[in-house]
Amino acid sequence: MASLIRSARLLRRLHSLASHPVSPLTSAARTTAENVAKWIEENTEVSRDHLTPELRLRLVTQNCWLWRARAEDCPYPDPFWAFYWPGGQVLTRFLLDNPDVSRGKTVLDVGSGCGASAIAASMSGATYAIANDTDPIAATAVALNARLNGVCAATPPSPAPPGSCEICTASLVGRLDARWDVVLLGDMFYDDGDFGRAILDWADDLTTRGTAVLVGDPGRATFRERTATTTLRRRLLKVAEYDLPRRCREENSGFTTGAVWQFSRVV
Repeated sequence: MASLIRSARLLRRLHSLASHPVSPLTSAARTTAENVAKWIEENTEVSRDHLTPELRLRLVTQNCWLWRARAEDCPYPDPFWAFYWPGGQVLTRFLLDNPDVSRGKTVLDVGSGCGASAIAASMSGATYAIANDTDPIAATAVALNARLNGVCAATPPSPAPPGSCEICTASLVGRLDARWDVVLLGDMFYDDGDFGRAILDWADDLTTRGTAVLVGDPGRATFRERTATTTLRRRLLKVAEYDLPRRCREENSGFTTGAVWQFSRVV
């Protein structure tokens, strides 16, 4: 039986889920937030076994049946929200270690997944933290994880009160908004195509306009290659580096550390 997770092929396996039939849940059941939340609660485990044990997160772990399941057994395609990626772990660790990065600011976490970085920003005193992921299932996962950590989760059209974690499923890559003080990109450079290039161009535009852009990356080849030019390398400042915990290393073969980079306006 093919494993949902196989360390060296994790991203490829998750991408392949979209081409498989889903298990026999009705369309209505799959798209009702209450049913999605119930399914997530029943098929994940609350874990602190990661780089940020201050956070309790619902994840697919080795104790979950989905860890060993076939791709077609998962009713939702591309469940990136079910895993705490190494780039996201180091970025979230950095936010918790440096609360001034978020305090009193509006923080946008793009490709939020399980929502850890946005939740950490809220816990660190962000006026507004926005967990942005285009997957509506991820939105439900973020809401569950926010509540686990005592953070108010708000989904439009409900207003987001100060100190809450607003959940947004719109595609925000490429947009510019003066309200964003900090933009977080945790493990977003897994694609060597146009998407990775678009992310870098966007980060460059944001930085030029005064938005702080932080990248969490475990050393993915795509990020190294995309930032290898002299100009880009000069604009990236490594602000932190962390050893990845044992479980994270096992799940992400080849990665042992992760770094947090900040884009600089100085060329």
